[in-house]
Amino acid sequence: MTEAGRRLVVVAPNWLGDAVMSLSAVGLAASAGWDVVVASSPYTARVYWGVDGVHELQADARGGRWARIRARASALRAYGASAVVVLPPSFSSALPAWLARVKTRIGFASDGRRALLTDAVAVPSRREHLSSSYQQLIRRLGKSDATRTVDVRVVVDDAERLRVTSRLARHGVAPGGYALVVPGAAYGPAKSWPWERYRRACEEIARDTPVVLSGSAADRATCDRIASGLVGVINLAGETSLGEFFALVQSARVMVANDSGAPHVAASLGVPVVTLFGSTSPAWTAPQGAHVTIVQHPVHCNPCFRRNCPTQLECFNGIEPAEVVASVRRALSS
Repeated sequence: MTEAGRRLVVVAPNWLGDAVMSLSAVGLAASAGWDVVVASSPYTARVYWGVDGVHELQADARGGRWARIRARASALRAYGASAVVVLPPSFSSALPAWLARVKTRIGFASDGRRALLTDAVAVPSRREHLSSSYQQLIRRLGKSDATRTVDVRVVVDDAERLRVTSRLARHGVAPGGYALVVPGAAYGPAKSWPWERYRRACEEIARDTPVVLSGSAADRATCDRIASGLVGVINLAGETSLGEFFALVQSARVMVANDSGAPHVAASLGVPVVTLFGSTSPAWTAPQGAHVTIVQHPVHCNPCFRRNCPTQLECFNGIEPAEVVASVRRALSS
């Protein structure tokens, strides 16, 4: 039985990259002696599966928003949580803890939810890395070393690894012998380098290294356009579960991706990654790791954090394929 007063629920972010960036905060809580439960959406739950320090993982049931809110509030009451740290900034993410009357409710003072929280923390500047902001919420619990950081990584399952190895083999590609390119970004087109430029970069990379394209089912058509007619380029977009995608990343030699969830997975697994930034800021959401290369073309209007560019996407159109290819080759030779 867990010691009374040590039961903590961490409400996970809903975006893949944000979830990976939250792992250090989860690890910090566990290292301070909290019995950590992560409450998440079904999609991001895989990020926390098997992670050291996660005592229990609660994924929301399928259903409408209000059904999910009621179900999560019921789970919080049943668990007997003494504290909840709400990482997402939305009103709805803080509501279940308030409905469950959890004694300590910590989160950012955003989206008009200050009254739902017992400790509403000022929204930090986007000049502070998001992982650090998440850790600051955990430190508000008062049981963490203020200077300590914890390295926590996503976990790859052997069965997922075997399925990915088999799928690659059908295309004549060996694990550890390819560059992985993930050209999508769920947030919006202002975070996506144009597919024509990805195609030119893939064509050049494939001259000496096989290229595997990946992403969600929504990225399939874009990846088809990139791969069409190119020798040494295969498209696996939409063909992997999230866990299988982790395995695909782990066995890559290098990744190229936009500022999306994918490069955070690569950095967590120690895979060299070249990340392309357009409308967003590396200071806020750059992957953190020893083998991370940031490619960005500064213009007067970035970072604007828009989903759609109102002008000519100058930030991304200023990044040339040759620059990306050179970054990939430096990563491959290191």
